[in-house]
Amino acid sequence: MNDEKFNQEYSILNPEQKKAVDTIDGPVFVMAGPGTGKTQILTLRIANILKEAPGVEPENILALTFTNTASYNMRERLSGLVGGELAHRVQINTFHSFAEEMIRANSDFFPRLFGARLVGDIERIELLEELLTEMNSKYFSIFKRRSGTMGSVMFAIDKIKNEGLTALEFEQKTLEQFASSMKDEALFYKVSRGDKKKGDIKPAELAKRERRRDKNLELGNLYEGYQSKMEEKNFYDFSDLILFFIDSLQSNEEFKMEMQERFQYILVDEH
Repeated sequence: MNDEKFNQEYSILNPEQKKAVDTIDGPVFVMAGPGTGKTQILTLRIANILKEAPGVEPENILALTFTNTASYNMRERLSGLVGGELAHRVQINTFHSFAEEMIRANSDFFPRLFGARLVGDIERIELLEELLTEMNSKYFSIFKRRSGTMGSVMFAIDKIKNEGLTALEFEQKTLEQFASSMKDEALFYKVSRGDKKKGDIKPAELAKRERRRDKNLELGNLYEGYQSKMEEKNFYDFSDLILFFIDSLQSNEEFKMEMQERFQYILVDEH
């Protein structure tokens, strides 16, 4: 541990930032805008855990970020505080790379991936075209703006997966959001006008919300079919890794206990 470097970096923090670094045990939430030093706080907190927490090894600390660049920067900063050897023993990953690494290291807990391979972009498009033809989709036609439609569908499915949602959970969320939107004041006339009375629902606004709901429900069906075909063909895509990891944590007590025992401190950058 480079105490001089740590003390130097620590000394320029404000009182709230110091409190976040000093609070080793228990949950800590830091809310701040871009460029305000959140990554630096996380890095100093990791160093402080290694310095102050008895019996904690670098391997017991997990730090998650969104980009490879952020992951690299955090490790470089940590190296300056605790040295390269300790810094490289701390588990610093993006969400996807962490899930991939844990799945590879614990393959017995992921039978779905036995013999499976990562799907290619062309294969994803072909699979979606096949699925859309079978579904006779109303909102996602493969005959209109083919490349744009395929790209939009793949992006939407990836976004749902990155939220950690199954097809059923996405459908439930869609219905909940629609029900909530029906209470929105913007849906109702605020004053009487012609044959429209104050408090009546605006037909055009209702139609817009119903269309959004129905399109998302169809997207949910498409997502469910896409996952079924991926499994049928023994494919998986990059976003599946997070879903597989979450599912195993929730359904396999042994795997969950292994993860809990190994990672005693979890820090997330820009959650």
